[in-house]
Amino acid sequence: QLAPLHLGERCETIERMKKGTPEYRRATIAMLCAGLAIFSSLYATQALLPVLTAEMNATPSEAALTISAATGAIAVCVVPASILSEKFGRGRVLTISALAATTVGVLVPLGQTIEQLTALRALQGALLAGTPAVAMAWLAEELDQADLPGVMGLYIAGNTIGGITGRLIPSLMVEVVNWRWALATSAATSLALTVATWVLLPPQRNFRPKDTI
Repeated sequence: QLAPLHLGERCETIERMKKGTPEYRRATIAMLCAGLAIFSSLYATQALLPVLTAEMNATPSEAALTISAATGAIAVCVVPASILSEKFGRGRVLTISALAATTVGVLVPLGQTIEQLTALRALQGALLAGTPAVAMAWLAEELDQADLPGVMGLYIAGNTIGGITGRLIPSLMVEVVNWRWALATSAATSLALTVATWVLLPPQRNFRPKDTI
């Protein structure tokens, strides 16, 4: 006789998502959107560095900190985010991280000095860490092993394309609007992709929280 199942527990008797099912399609699209949103947010200021240098009376090194502050914060916060996911669940950490980070991204264009802009970018990077920290673990726990490589590849492709669009959208927009609106357009795109992730990502079924905190 099978033991009763409890919400949030990892259990081999729960069938994993397989290719061709609605849950599999939702998970695939959700993870693609997550990759696009996170890496688009991460590199959003890179194409604008010359403009930031001129408009905010900053040195090139100070403008470049808007990128390195975000990437550095991600590096520092990936491990804590992974630990939190062991307690609170991969999907919860992933979606809260992405929603919080992309919401902060909408506020980044409001920075009045290069120091404020860098601080907001560091905060955004810290919040972004939760999504790349747990995305692969979520897929490994919830998808059928035979179908896992394809979805992981699509997620990685989303990361790469997101990095490109994060540079491309602001660089195109700054030709017709100022840098704040260019950055806001990029941030709004990332936020929309994150909302799609939140809506589409199926609930976890094969996760058991650990008392690690």
